[in-house]
Amino acid sequence: MQLVVTTITGLLIIILLTELESLTARGHTAPLSFYLYDIFIICIWFFVINGIYIGMYYYSEWKESERRRQEDKKVRAAGFTVKLGKQNLLIPFDEISGFYTEEGYTILLNHQNKKFFPDKSLDKIEKQLPEEWFFRLNRRYILHRNAITGFKRSNDGKIDVTIKSLDTLPEAVQVSRTKAVAFKKWFQPGIES
Repeated sequence: MQLVVTTITGLLIIILLTELESLTARGHTAPLSFYLYDIFIICIWFFVINGIYIGMYYYSEWKESERRRQEDKKVRAAGFTVKLGKQNLLIPFDEISGFYTEEGYTILLNHQNKKFFPDKSLDKIEKQLPEEWFFRLNRRYILHRNAITGFKRSNDGKIDVTIKSLDTLPEAVQVSRTKAVAFKKWFQPGIES
């Protein structure tokens, strides 16, 4: 839209000014060659200038989105915020064993088996976590890489993820066949399953 509007507007202004200058200086209209060749070259320059402008605009948008992404990454790298009474606590990601649901509550479990109760669903929490450290095993569990000891193949393409011995988590959590491939790639980056 911008390209069409600026080109038409620019060409109209140039044609009007050229005709006005030609009538006042020479007493007749601009020669036919002006309309056949010069307008074509001027039109190409409008395309070039608009291309440069559009390129610069999208480059600045890309830089701004990269800056916002880096800021989000810094915030996410810090930790997860939970309320405890009247205070808000920032629990560093490397101290979190995982998140799970139990009896309708979402629970954050740290390495000392201390429970915190975030007021968000696992779906919302998953979006705030760094993907390189946390994996959503199923509807009930999101675990930190350090809480997982390994996995073994189960029936029908499913896998059982083994968990470090924590009092409140089971020894193994089953991952569906549809998520098994993604889990293997996450757990062992660079190794094809």
